[in-house]
Amino acid sequence: MALPGGKYLTAYTGGTTIPGFKNVGNIAVDTNPGSGDYSLGNFVGGVAASYDVSGYVIITDTTTADVVGRPTGNNSGIISQPNQPTYWVSPTKDDEGFLYLVNRLPARSGLPPFTDGLSASTWLRQNGYWTTYITPVLSLDAADYTNGNWIDSIEGRQFALYNSPNFSTSNGGYLDFDTANTQYAECSTSLPDLSQWSIGVWHYYTGTNIGGGACLVTELFPGSTYNINFSLGDNDSYGLLTSGFFDYTGWHNSGNGGGYTLTPNNWYYIVGTYDGHALNLYVNNSSSVGYVSYHGIPLSSQGGIRLMSRWDNNSYWGGRLAKVDIYDGALNTTQIDSLWNQNKSRFGL
Repeated sequence: MALPGGKYLTAYTGGTTIPGFKNVGNIAVDTNPGSGDYSLGNFVGGVAASYDVSGYVIITDTTTADVVGRPTGNNSGIISQPNQPTYWVSPTKDDEGFLYLVNRLPARSGLPPFTDGLSASTWLRQNGYWTTYITPVLSLDAADYTNGNWIDSIEGRQFALYNSPNFSTSNGGYLDFDTANTQYAECSTSLPDLSQWSIGVWHYYTGTNIGGGACLVTELFPGSTYNINFSLGDNDSYGLLTSGFFDYTGWHNSGNGGGYTLTPNNWYYIVGTYDGHALNLYVNNSSSVGYVSYHGIPLSSQGGIRLMSRWDNNSYWGGRLAKVDIYDGALNTTQIDSLWNQNKSRFGL
């Protein structure tokens, strides 16, 4: 992801860089501030170590003294020293507090305010910013498909379309994958390890799957590791929809060999989640189906990402694919409900 120009911030604790923190451009948003964790207590530019742990934190790399807010560790005024970061704390540590901050960014001036956290976090990610709020790490929408190019809007990953699936402008745009012609899509670059994740797809199921273990979305198995970080499909070759991952102990799937049976010729919103302890599957905004408890840390195979095909052989999933989103955390039922309501009219649901 290309970051904006200007100064860059790096998070420190006691002068030591915090492992796993990224350099960021215009903004950092910490949704879990607190002493001793991934705190934003000490940034390049001299931000003080004290801050309000009851709210979320925004730190920018430019001085913006006229933005309404309250600075970290000092609720009496606005930080406005030259060449110092400007930073604020939200009044509450919840989704409302997160929106309070994001909607007050100078870059949002004159734009309609966000009304839900996922939309706000998606905007931050797509515009080169970084946030600890759950957010897509990959987002494909067939509405953005042009002349054979289907490109992820988060990191610019390009998916090659094999054997020419048809594109339609209906339902806001979708790609139609015909199993008889062994059509699928693939990106050569994997996502980093995701200890928690969600996969959401808008899919029209045709019941034309061929082979065993076909998937809607999966990491590729390159043959050199025993890991697949995430998968949404028929992972156990039972003809049932599950979400899961593969490690050295085997497959871990929602449903423990069971799963969900899709009815052909219908649009579905399908979400698989893993929160570090439990795998869940949601279909069309329903309650969780196919729950299984498993505690482990899935690792990436680093083999790439494949859509509408199995991870390692010629098994294919048929039907239309309109949207694919992978998140860096487990969506909760409120967030899934919000995404359902945002998109359902596009698919006549």
